[in-house]
Formats: sequence, C-alpha cells, structure tokens
Amino acid sequence: IEPVWHILKNLIRDFRPRPSSYDQLCDAILWAWDQITVDEIDQFVDRMPEVVDAVIESEGGHTRY
Repeated sequence: IEPVWHILKNLIRDFRPRPSSYDQLCDAILWAWDQITVDEIDQFVDRMPEVVDAVIESEGGHTRY
C-alpha cells in the first residue's frame, strides 16, 4: 500500500492550483486516485510474493521494500 500512497502524494503535490481548502484537497485526492491505473496497482500486487519472501527471509526485519 505504501507505493500507492507515494503515487497519490506525488500527484497531489503536483496538482495545480494547489488545494487551499478541505474541499479542494478532497477534489485533488479524488482526481489523483483516478489517475492511478489498474496496471499500476497490478504491478504492486504481482510483486507481493517477492515482498513476502523477503520479509520471511529477514524474519520480520528490514527489507529493501
């Protein structure tokens, strides 16, 4: 989920004009969410077995993910 938050954060940061109210921020978030494609989400889902293996291998410690 962190990579999706990263994409959303970047899209909202670059949103113009910058949101200056709660309602504008909500609009920007909805716009940004609509910009993320199913293919992008699928890339993260497809990597999950690799991520899980890394977490198991590190016994719950730090990984590159």
